[in-house]
Amino acid sequence: MRFQENTRLDRFLSSAYGFGTSEIGCEAHVLLGCDVLFSMWEPLIQSSHVEFYNELHNRRQSRDEDWMPMVRTIQRLQLIPVAPKLFAFTSLARFHVTTAPSYADRARHSSVCIVWHIPKQQFILSLGDLNNGWAFDWETECACDELSLPLIVAPLIQRVLDSAP
Repeated sequence: MRFQENTRLDRFLSSAYGFGTSEIGCEAHVLLGCDVLFSMWEPLIQSSHVEFYNELHNRRQSRDEDWMPMVRTIQRLQLIPVAPKLFAFTSLARFHVTTAPSYADRARHSSVCIVWHIPKQQFILSLGDLNNGWAFDWETECACDELSLPLIVAPLIQRVLDSAP
């Protein structure tokens, strides 16, 4: 896969992670009109998750491409009492919250997948087993607006915690 040069993204990656787009290889994905997005598998409380979606919002190609609901959602998730026990990663436009500390440790772990569906201005939530992959849609648990998301996602996160090995 060939990646386009993007100095703004390179600066962001370099300052946040110590590498640029030319160095992320197969971890990168081309998506949504942005040159490169990549997976970050880190503790949920890491600021890099918010920074990632902030950067996506700053690089939007139209005013309608609003990523701030995802930014606010992640900020809220980082404040829940169980947040220090959770990890998160991005996969394409999906944000996953899991108990698996890394890709290598994903066996027997599940995750809550949160997708911000811009055209409908709603979140799509699903729950799935990480051993079965996560690049394609799992069965949808529900769709909701930003205001109702905290109440709806809480029991799903509890199911992830309860099912952890």
